[in-house]
Amino acid sequence: MEDPPARPAAAQDGAAKDPPARPAAAQDGCQRRRSNWWYVVALLGGIGAGLIIYFALRYDDARKARLCLYLGFVTLAPYAALVVYSLLAGVVDAPA
Repeated sequence: MEDPPARPAAAQDGAAKDPPARPAAAQDGCQRRRSNWWYVVALLGGIGAGLIIYFALRYDDARKARLCLYLGFVTLAPYAALVVYSLLAGVVDAPA
């Protein structure tokens, strides 16, 4: 019978090998490079656009998807404040 092939020294002493280097796009959680124009769409479209962008980008670029969702909520705040102010100041009548 033949002897089994010799294993490398690192594998014999149980030390783990360093994982292979990942591409630059995969290091920050991105699987595909997406345009930064998505941020502009989220700012202009509000919460509706933020939700659509989130579901469109969540697997390709999770960080950008989350930021667009947050931008959608942030753009909702001034509109909500304006409505509350208008109701409190009596500019418009409250819905019946």
